[in-house]
Amino acid sequence: MHSVASNTAGLSQRSRGSSTSTTCSLLTVVLCCLIGFSLIAKTVNTHSITKILDGKIYDSLIIEQGVVREVANEGESIELLTTASNFSSLASEKSFSSDSQKARFLSPKPSIIIGGNSFSIKPEADTLSLRDPNQFEKDFGDNTIFGGFEDAPKFATRLQNMAAVLENREIAETSKLMMQPLLPPCRRVFLPRQSLVDTKPRGTRAPAHGIKRCRITHDDHPTIALALLIEKSAEIVNTIRRLQKLAAEIKGSNNGTRKAEVLVLVDGQWPGEKTLLNAHKLMEGENDWFLISKNKLGEMKQFNKLTRCSQAEVVVWLSVDDLPPENVTNSEQRNWIEWITSAIKIIQSDKSIALVTPQNKELHDEAMRYSMSVKLAPFVVRRESVIKLGGIEEWGGCRGEKITREVGTELSQRLWRGGFKAILLVSSTDFLGRPLPLASTNQSVGGDIADIDSEWPFVLPGRTKKDISEAREALISEASRTKEVVGNCASPGLDDSGIYHGATKSCQGEIQSYPIVSIVMQYFRRPKIIIPLLNSLVRLKFQVEFIINNDSISELSEFTRYSSRGPGNYDWVLALFNNVHEIRGYNRLGMFASSELVMLIQDDDAAPKDDSWVRNALYFFNKYPTLGILGGYRGRIDNGRKQMADLKQNNGQKFGADWKRDRMKLTQALTTLDPGINKPFMWMYKVNLAPLIVRRSLFTEVGGFNTNFSCAGNPGIGLDYEISIRLWKLGWRVGLYDPKFHHAIGNSKQSGTHSGPQKKIRDASEGQNNMLMYRMYPNFHHKVGSSIVMKSNQQGIKSGSFRKIKGR
Repeated sequence: MHSVASNTAGLSQRSRGSSTSTTCSLLTVVLCCLIGFSLIAKTVNTHSITKILDGKIYDSLIIEQGVVREVANEGESIELLTTASNFSSLASEKSFSSDSQKARFLSPKPSIIIGGNSFSIKPEADTLSLRDPNQFEKDFGDNTIFGGFEDAPKFATRLQNMAAVLENREIAETSKLMMQPLLPPCRRVFLPRQSLVDTKPRGTRAPAHGIKRCRITHDDHPTIALALLIEKSAEIVNTIRRLQKLAAEIKGSNNGTRKAEVLVLVDGQWPGEKTLLNAHKLMEGENDWFLISKNKLGEMKQFNKLTRCSQAEVVVWLSVDDLPPENVTNSEQRNWIEWITSAIKIIQSDKSIALVTPQNKELHDEAMRYSMSVKLAPFVVRRESVIKLGGIEEWGGCRGEKITREVGTELSQRLWRGGFKAILLVSSTDFLGRPLPLASTNQSVGGDIADIDSEWPFVLPGRTKKDISEAREALISEASRTKEVVGNCASPGLDDSGIYHGATKSCQGEIQSYPIVSIVMQYFRRPKIIIPLLNSLVRLKFQVEFIINNDSISELSEFTRYSSRGPGNYDWVLALFNNVHEIRGYNRLGMFASSELVMLIQDDDAAPKDDSWVRNALYFFNKYPTLGILGGYRGRIDNGRKQMADLKQNNGQKFGADWKRDRMKLTQALTTLDPGINKPFMWMYKVNLAPLIVRRSLFTEVGGFNTNFSCAGNPGIGLDYEISIRLWKLGWRVGLYDPKFHHAIGNSKQSGTHSGPQKKIRDASEGQNNMLMYRMYPNFHHKVGSSIVMKSNQQGIKSGSFRKIKGR
């Protein structure tokens, strides 16, 4: 029997009716295997979706502007009723003149195309096409410093183009803006591995917090990640122990590198304090990340979240059943490790390969082959590619379910259609290759009774005959396609509280929901104020995801008690990271969040009693499509005449909440309000944590907070100011409002990072990081950026978008 490693050298293709074969090298090992492409697409397990009108049967429909229109050859359109009232079509199908091309981006929502037995999503177009890529260097000038990766200028230009287009998007009625959930964009998400604007390329000068002063064992950019999902029935501590033994072997086997991270998520249970502590002792590595989800969300949702949370190039999706049995022989365990490391090497060898799954050695002669069908787990994925195309599809299944063959195959086909490749790699051990269930276990979702008239989810998207044909053509030709395909676009039927009533009905009454807001709290040892803090945050009546980064691994009993007693509309997640502190904690968990509206809060700020702090934030994000960050505390406009020598920043105007409590008397109240809701609001050059509200997709695409602003475990002073400047530089906007939080409650100034050794580090970092911003944004910070903000506020008053507050 040949080992997997000896057969992972390359692939060759043999097309139908041809005797020639083309060889392509995947690894340095000089061995190739033939691949056949006699693949037959699996038929979707639903009856034909049809509509009858005036005696005619239509089986090809398109949902536009809340109605279903029959697509006839002669171009006729017949309006039909549908439940998908949340959807609208792209605004224009005219020729691609500059004006009509621009109009294609003005609709905030995609359309659904239905044909045959399935449907697919027509996503929002990619704004990168609005400008010639050859203009990249012209947009920002010679003095701008980009991050240390090849495509940073391209990513930055794309975001700038997108902001320019979104400025012209039509806005819904004011009355709807406070209640309308902020949904993720239905388009590709481009994923940088670090901040778009950074200091690394600046000659030989080391970043401000050089590696000699940091914990050198912490790696912000590991090569691989092992992501394990532990369900309720599994024994947590023993399972983690088994995984860590395997991880140690894999780290040593992966081309000699030890750059690996281990992510473990307990899905559907909240262990007791003793179990949490014992489990965490096994997860104390610098790149170990341990999370607990009270509610069981299932493999599709949780693997998507873990993949976004990871920073690795390659992520291995594992369930407990994918691990080798405890009584396995050493030889079989080595075969398991060999398959994992071989799959990782295959992905690392070719940027177009995005997915590797097992195949049974008895069924196939080839060691590996291209395929658009997935039947076995585990999955080994290229993180950037999978996130770019929307992740594994969460439609067509109920909350808490495992990945099915239908879902796995749709991901493979979407990758082929989107310019990537998927591979089946033979397993030389019998226990590797967990069979996936065929479809959803819920008959109302995946069974023969589902159709367009039943409640969502009725069918898996992306599985029309046209979609499958496109994937097959790409596989056979190995053509690099560039179709605008994406998964996990928002589904129909979401109400203002975050409940999918139709999906809930289909899933036999089990609540299917989307959180209106994901709250991410950075916590470090505040035992005297934790109770009032948590009391203030559990009053919201709509769907909420509450994520706590407990960096100090303390007060576990309090978090356990609150999660166990509800309320039921909260998804509780506890992250027990290893004192990575706020920059890395917020980066990881902000991308892990399920909602597009992510509110980053601190552990000494209590929320008001009503829900206006969330509803008003929704209003501003819905009204202003280019609003990237909304501050909820204080902010600055650097329009002063002097530089403060001690803080290394301009002495310009300072605005915000609790301005009367400023002992230095430097803060003033906001001077304008939004007339739609009569609440104070201004554009602001720099805003402070916390709260700080971000769009998850944009936060992801700009690279999150800049990790050069602190070592792992230290305060990230200036992280909020720098990302504010970065967004203005990229053409987006930063706003400031007053959510009426109670700031610095209890003994906050005598605890956390405001006391002891952490305070010294905090103070030393402030001036250092303020100077760093000038090196990062030459010829922009602070004069050019602040002038843009002041003009924006003046234009708001002139246009009537803002109104001056009397006496201010």
